[in-house]
Amino acid sequence: MNFKFLFFILLSIYLSGQEKFQVNYTYKITEDVDYMVNKMVSETNGAVNAKDYRLALLDRLNKESEFILISDNKESIFSSVAKLDNSQVNSLSVSYGDESYLLYKNLNEKIYKTSNQDLGKEYLIQDKLKIFDWKILDESKTILGYKAFKAISEDENLIYEAYFSEEFKINNGPDIYQGLPGLILEIRIVSKNNHLSTVFYQANNVKTDTKVKIKEPKKGILVSDLEFNNLSEKYYNKAREVHSQRIDID
Repeated sequence: MNFKFLFFILLSIYLSGQEKFQVNYTYKITEDVDYMVNKMVSETNGAVNAKDYRLALLDRLNKESEFILISDNKESIFSSVAKLDNSQVNSLSVSYGDESYLLYKNLNEKIYKTSNQDLGKEYLIQDKLKIFDWKILDESKTILGYKAFKAISEDENLIYEAYFSEEFKINNGPDIYQGLPGLILEIRIVSKNNHLSTVFYQANNVKTDTKVKIKEPKKGILVSDLEFNNLSEKYYNKAREVHSQRIDID
């Protein structure tokens, strides 16, 4: 046996497993505007002005956001990117998405971490990655020159339609989405309750990136997703009470 040849084969397999990719995604959402406005006004007991919220919502829906995934086969960072409009070049950047959004995934331990400062404190939310019951279909298309197969999954509220490529040895994708035998290049999430409400991620560039380091976030008060949701509910209920008391005084 040629041990030197075998060594190089094993080394190439190891390095391919350590390969790190940078994937740029375009993010777009559509909503039933009337439904969202009525829902927000109802949930805030009229604290939100319907006309102002409608204008803000329409402005957000008309813009695309950009995200970057840095991933190897063990872990990843997914973050939003500030986007400049033509009038802001060489000036102050204007973000079309949540510029502070960052999601860390540990694919081996099946957990994610993300930070949030919306409640006046910095929280580090850590929880288990969602398990998707993917069904791979006999349907494919070409995305960025890569053959991508279609897969679908669904839960109580949402339908997930993804296209993934086996040419990448990572079972990852944008945001929380993962679990397929390859890289998710495109995914559409459709609401079962409101089919006008969709979320769409489309890869627009993929390249090998060995320089960027994947850093696990560790700063903040550690809570689970459920614990943070409970804290959020208490926080906003208190804010609504204060707002109602001010209205009564006026």
